[in-house]
Amino acid sequence: MIRSETQARAPKVALATRSKAKRTMRTGSTEGVKYVGLILLAILLLILSAITGYQIRRVSYDISACRAELSALGMKELNLKRELDSLKSKEHLEKIGKTLGLHPPKKHQIVFLKGD
Repeated sequence: MIRSETQARAPKVALATRSKAKRTMRTGSTEGVKYVGLILLAILLLILSAITGYQIRRVSYDISACRAELSALGMKELNLKRELDSLKSKEHLEKIGKTLGLHPPKKHQIVFLKGD
């Protein structure tokens, strides 16, 4: 079942030609896949950077709002401390005592305790 030399060689040449064509198609398609992959990767990075930028802006707004609230609470704390000091002052307590009918103790009402 051996064919003549020309017949035996012809299919081999055709096969070699086909495989070479397949190789160039594979190389071309591989490069195309690489480019598509790079483009998709670039798009993905662009989308992720946009999302990250949005989140950073949102967090920075939250931080600035918290700083403003902290400043307001600090001012409120100072005002409350001043009010507490004025309510505890001697003059204020004497005024309240007079409205209630109280008076300072007399000399005989003061008792001194001695400690050992």
